[in-house]
Amino acid sequence: ASVAVDELHESIHSQSINRIKISDPASGYGDYKKNYKKIQADPSLAIGVPTGIPAIDQEMVGLRKGELGVVVGPTGSGKSIAIMEFALNAWRLTGEDVVVVTIEMSEKQYLDRLYSHMAGIQYNRFRRYELTKADWTLIDREVDKMQKSENKIHIVDMPEGCSVLNARNEVKKIMQTRKVGLVVVDYMNIMCGPDGKISFEWQNQLEIAGERWRPLDTAFPR
Repeated sequence: ASVAVDELHESIHSQSINRIKISDPASGYGDYKKNYKKIQADPSLAIGVPTGIPAIDQEMVGLRKGELGVVVGPTGSGKSIAIMEFALNAWRLTGEDVVVVTIEMSEKQYLDRLYSHMAGIQYNRFRRYELTKADWTLIDREVDKMQKSENKIHIVDMPEGCSVLNARNEVKKIMQTRKVGLVVVDYMNIMCGPDGKISFEWQNQLEIAGERWRPLDTAFPR
């Protein structure tokens, strides 16, 4: 057991060290200027994944590679709907896959909300099993578009109390064979912190937000 712990510590330590980069602003200026002008000549290179919310996209130019965003608000304020909108816009407009890690809702609940959102049908009608033939026609049409699309939406249903490491490992499995443009997690409050416990204290939430998501850099928009 001691050997295994030592190996794990060394692996984590090595990963941390490998992320360190030392640069010289003077000697590196040529490369900086070259890259800047390349993006200036082709602004599309600077545009990240659109959120679908014009005010955010105009201000932030979409979600950028390596960025970690946290959507904060009280219960019932629309956090889950907002990040679902982010996910759908990323899937529709980037040509890359999207991964949704759902912790609060089961896969069935998330699919209800996703189909409701895509087809423009009230969510309560899904919950009450009141869908009509006309509703199914709308849903079938939207799902047909998904089935014909080369990029996919992956829903990862994880239990309450899972850790950042648990979620990251599941996403990395998908990334081994798919080009992922965006990862969204719903939601952070019910993940366990570094101490292995769920806590709504702001200190714990900051620790979760700051935990080791970085190895997923390639899963964020380019």
